[in-house]
Amino acid sequence: MLLEDRISKIRADFLIRVTTILSMLALIGLPCSFVHALEFGWLPIQYLHVGASVWMLTTYAYRHRLSSNFLYISGVTNLLLVGLTSFIELGVFGIGYYCTFAAVLIITIMRGVKKGLISTVVLSIVLGGIGSAWSMGHFTFPFDYSIYVQSFNGWIPQFVVFFVIVGLMAVSVSTYVSGFKKLVNDVNQQKKDHEYLANHDALTGLPTLRLAMDRLNIAISLARREQRKVAALYLDLDGFKLINDTHGHDAGDQILQSISLRIQETMRTSDTACRIGGDEFLIILNNVDDYPSIDATCQRLIAAIGERIEYQGNALQVGVSIGGAIFPDHAHDAKSLRHAADKEMYSVKKEGKNNFKIARQNAA
Repeated sequence: MLLEDRISKIRADFLIRVTTILSMLALIGLPCSFVHALEFGWLPIQYLHVGASVWMLTTYAYRHRLSSNFLYISGVTNLLLVGLTSFIELGVFGIGYYCTFAAVLIITIMRGVKKGLISTVVLSIVLGGIGSAWSMGHFTFPFDYSIYVQSFNGWIPQFVVFFVIVGLMAVSVSTYVSGFKKLVNDVNQQKKDHEYLANHDALTGLPTLRLAMDRLNIAISLARREQRKVAALYLDLDGFKLINDTHGHDAGDQILQSISLRIQETMRTSDTACRIGGDEFLIILNNVDDYPSIDATCQRLIAAIGERIEYQGNALQVGVSIGGAIFPDHAHDAKSLRHAADKEMYSVKKEGKNNFKIARQNAA
């Protein structure tokens, strides 16, 4: 799934939750409005509550068929209408504050921080104007203020709406944040997977030549600073093409996988092996002490690689020609060191194969 599609799905799920919570608010608000109307009379805000509740319940019933844009506009519009109307009629005893907060939250999540800030400024101006009108006496309470304040039916909607709106904010934000957190984790994992695939051979899992050369450059830099040696071994399998031609590419793939495991088992954890391509490998030996230790490594590699490999009842076997070179004895940079090792490997091929040769030192 594309990133844009994932983001759209997160926002769609968020709007479904918003619609569900607003529908719960409508179910709670309807009886509250009726009870309130019976005690204080039917006011425009009660009619608006009923209409908004019916609208939200209908929207909830068809939520999966409606577009995300429709759910967004529907939810924000209902919250603003109910909030501002109740603020005009009942002042601070209305539920305007809570509903407008929720509307700004939804706008911010769906349209971004910039539009959320703009809506906050606009609503602050509108609410400030309504508050000024109340303070100057342009709006009056539609019934006895003292009776309303002392009435249970006057306070219960405040508590209900407050907790529902706070719940809307908490659930919506947590859902949205968790969705994006999962998205970020998935994107980071995909990035790691892509980096791994770009730097590792798909068949054997060994590093590619690019990653190996990066490590060789680093190893040479450290060796130059610490006055140590680094060796590069160039390996080419003997008899691999014959197995590929005789038993097929599946057999060849199994040979390469088995040989890769044997190479890794022979090496130290501080060393690096990579598959250059085909049946060629490059090994980087860090902190080399002397020529005999390199000779011993080459001998172990020849012995390990030369062991038979079972494939569909057949015992298959390959050899290996190894050429080696040492920094700083034979080269002063990674590219030259690799070429020096490659040259020695071809010398082994010409002299009979299944052997090794370190630059300026022959192995019997």
